[in-house]
Amino acid sequence: MYKEIESNPLSGLNYSFAEYVKQRKEFDSKHVDGNGLPDYAYKMDYEHRKRIDAIPGLVKFMKKYCSTVIPQELQKYNMSGVMVGPDQFPEIYKMVKECAETLGIGIPNVLIVPVIEDAGDFNACTLALDDVEPIILITGLLVERMSPEELKVVIAHECGHIHNHHSLYGILANILTSTGIAGLQSIPGFSELAALLTSGAQYALSMWSRAAEVTADRAALICTGDVKVAANTLSKFMYNGANISRTVKTEINIDALYDQLNMILNNPNRINELLNSHPLAVKRVIAVKDFSECETLYKWRPDLKTPEQTLRTKNEIDEKCKKYIDVLVPKGVQK
Repeated sequence: MYKEIESNPLSGLNYSFAEYVKQRKEFDSKHVDGNGLPDYAYKMDYEHRKRIDAIPGLVKFMKKYCSTVIPQELQKYNMSGVMVGPDQFPEIYKMVKECAETLGIGIPNVLIVPVIEDAGDFNACTLALDDVEPIILITGLLVERMSPEELKVVIAHECGHIHNHHSLYGILANILTSTGIAGLQSIPGFSELAALLTSGAQYALSMWSRAAEVTADRAALICTGDVKVAANTLSKFMYNGANISRTVKTEINIDALYDQLNMILNNPNRINELLNSHPLAVKRVIAVKDFSECETLYKWRPDLKTPEQTLRTKNEIDEKCKKYIDVLVPKGVQK
């Protein structure tokens, strides 16, 4: 006689809701900060978000708006793109799954699309209401022009937005960037929102949005673990990832970027960034390089730490980052 082998591969797993809650609490206790956000989140992300939350009625309006619009957006892009899954672009699905598991979020829906409305044909974005049925959109041109390692950085960045519940605020910031407060009056259903906002609120949303990108870039480094790949990925947004590698070396020189950044910070035209939803790409490269020296990164990825490394506290990295991410109070940066 022989013992019958159990054919169900899930038979030994405890997949009860109580076990899920237990594991989630254990995970959160290691990686959630006192403000309720992941411990790697950039401090300005939290500070500006609290200012936005203080605008009466704004978050309530956006939750109501997003609860109806996001499902519609999913169906719209589902009609023009390709849904990623275990049997459809499995290599990309594997990247998504690994990033989600690293950050402790559910696996998002991912669609490869020809173009993203208001974002162009070389881009990616996230649509979500909190972490319920999140959607990541990636354009086909971005997939074509990124290496597999770089594409994983993009995916991890979008998973970072989901992990930090950015989408609600991000959708509002994108609407304001494209229309302005006055433009909201002409959009059906948005006159109520326009009444809640002032030009100061528009500035606050833009400042928050730039800070949120820094947070998401940190998530990307946590998931991928390679600062050079992360820097090369972000730098491709400076030139739309055009295939120039056939004639010139495309690996980014971070030291040279410090000189470029200092030129920007010392020029009064830097104020033009004030209403941008994203920091300048050169700033993002420097910010992710700074985070590679942060002790918080190695709480997530102890496998990356080397004995000779000198690490800085998260507060030190946040303060250093603020010197160039904050458009109004710029200071020179050192290599």
